[in-house]
Amino acid sequence: MAGVRVTALIGHTCNRTLRCKPLFRDPWRPLSQLRNRGNQDLEQPGSMRPLEGVKILDLTRVLAGPFATMILADLGAEVIKVEKPGSGDDTRTWGPPFVGTESAYFLSINRNKKSIAVNLKHPKGTKIIRENPAVLPFRLWYSCTECG
Repeated sequence: MAGVRVTALIGHTCNRTLRCKPLFRDPWRPLSQLRNRGNQDLEQPGSMRPLEGVKILDLTRVLAGPFATMILADLGAEVIKVEKPGSGDDTRTWGPPFVGTESAYFLSINRNKKSIAVNLKHPKGTKIIRENPAVLPFRLWYSCTECG
């Protein structure tokens, strides 16, 4: 599935222009239209979660991006977090509190994710991410028609 383009599930705000639009028309319904179902679908043994089968490559760091991909992972997506070789994500050392040698923040915001270390400053590292369908057949980009 090389070359397949999957756009993000969240909106996009461009810093270069105010004409950018969200990726989807009305992605959120007003709360008054939602029916409280609790976790009834997730409580059934063997039931699928909404994003099960979706793969997402997480190139984010620190706060907003990891939080968004944490939610996608909680909903069943297979999230693969890319970290720099050696030290990993910056938030691994944030703390206290620590759980062993990892910060509690890092462990909580990266739950349900897989992790790989790739040097994105090296051409081989970027090639792994961009061109190798064995690593991830579907890639996730933020999409903006104004910015390209």
